[in-house]
Amino acid sequence: MNTSKNTTALSILLSGLLVFNSSAVMAHDEENQCNLSLNNDLSVTPEHIRIIEDDETLVDIYQDNILFIKGEQMNLNDEQQKMIVEYSTSIRKALPEVTKIAVDAVGLAFEGLNIGLGELVDMDEHEEKFKQLQQKINDKYQDNEGSYSVTKGDFNIEIDDEEIDVLVEDLVEGIVPSLIGGLISGIGQAIASGNDIDIELDDIGEKVEREIEAKAELIEIRADAFCNQMKSLDKLEQKLINSNSDFKDLDLLEIEH
Repeated sequence: MNTSKNTTALSILLSGLLVFNSSAVMAHDEENQCNLSLNNDLSVTPEHIRIIEDDETLVDIYQDNILFIKGEQMNLNDEQQKMIVEYSTSIRKALPEVTKIAVDAVGLAFEGLNIGLGELVDMDEHEEKFKQLQQKINDKYQDNEGSYSVTKGDFNIEIDDEEIDVLVEDLVEGIVPSLIGGLISGIGQAIASGNDIDIELDDIGEKVEREIEAKAELIEIRADAFCNQMKSLDKLEQKLINSNSDFKDLDLLEIEH
């Protein structure tokens, strides 16, 4: 029996579930991985979709159908008008979805921890922290008035935020002492009963996988759909840019295929 090995095994399980909302959820496999970044900042309000560079508005789509480039209204033909409306509505659908996926993944992480470690740790004590984590993720993209803001750079379901990192650290620091205590107790019981603790830990992993696999699959399917939506949006950007060289500032998305 290797106590260090077993503690490490449970630590890996804990860490893996806590970061379940990372970019690994973005696709079923590496071939479908969606590496998405923004060339500039994006601001979405009920009236406007703005592409911003260094506090300067490069593009402003007003009411989903009126296009301004650096403050000048663009004259659109019928095909361009149709594409601008499609572009705007696609962005409005995508941003809420990426937030929901990340929030749901954190909820699934809590469920997985509860299933796997519930006999060792009182997870009810930590449920509020998970709810705070979900709220922080939601607040990262969306304000109380339904507006969204995403900064230039990598844009995926991986959450990179100092306040969120602190919450995750608090969760780990709160759970691990109870986990170690429960593990020591479990080791004692295993020794007393003559059971193999390695087998029991394997059972925990299998139980978690069995219970949450279907829900995890659904989140991955949603993440794949989001990725495909972004790829379609990127192609639409290029069609718009190709239709008029003045539209070059619409080049917001960068996707590594």
